[in-house]
Amino acid sequence: MKSSKNAIAERRNDLIRILSRKENASVSEMTSELHVSEITVRRDLNFLESKGIILRYFGGARLLRNETDILQSQDMDPVSLKKNIIAKYMAALISDNDTIFINSSSTAYMIYPYVTAKNVTYITNNAKSILQKRSPDSTLILTGGEVFANKSSLTGAYALDIIDKVTCTKCIIGVSGISMKGGITSSILPETIINRAMIEHCKGPVYVLADSSKIGIVHNFYSAPLSDINYLVTDRDAEEESLLQLRQAGLHIFIADN
Repeated sequence: MKSSKNAIAERRNDLIRILSRKENASVSEMTSELHVSEITVRRDLNFLESKGIILRYFGGARLLRNETDILQSQDMDPVSLKKNIIAKYMAALISDNDTIFINSSSTAYMIYPYVTAKNVTYITNNAKSILQKRSPDSTLILTGGEVFANKSSLTGAYALDIIDKVTCTKCIIGVSGISMKGGITSSILPETIINRAMIEHCKGPVYVLADSSKIGIVHNFYSAPLSDINYLVTDRDAEEESLLQLRQAGLHIFIADN
């Protein structure tokens, strides 16, 4: 149930981003970009309209409020709000001329609009990244590969081939779990291979983004040991005992706070 609620919240946030990018969008356009049914889009639009976020018209909708204000407001569910705060904090750690691996994490996906550094290049396996606003002097490279439909993540040999040809200055990995016992773990097996490849081809620091619900958690599939990670960015609700264990393992921890 928790996972389902998170998926709904993320889909609604994607709708907001589409409307922000296009100013106005038809239901058919939104259906096509999100790969969901018209019934689902209309239901989400009804919800957003009830919150005063959008104005619906026949066959489409437009935003009534600024995208950034919406994504920082309490209209987001608590988990999405934490992810947004973490993403904003991470964006401030990006430097001019960085080349960055970003995995398919929903938290990492929120970074782009907040980055103020110049001439940044992003290499990502998140197909939804094309929906995000980002600086006009930045470059976005999609890895290509097989599409894991539920997350729009790109995996497989084609994705790995692109990653193998790049060396990045930073690597940003969102995870399903991070713990002393399990290292960093994922709920999706094909993504673990992508995560490992990104970490291996990074010559600079590796950042893990994880909201407090993922701290101390071991998920199904192992991605990498804690020794491969330099920094963890989380929120203020993370369990202190688990954070202490991660610090003892050598991680530097940033607490993102609004």
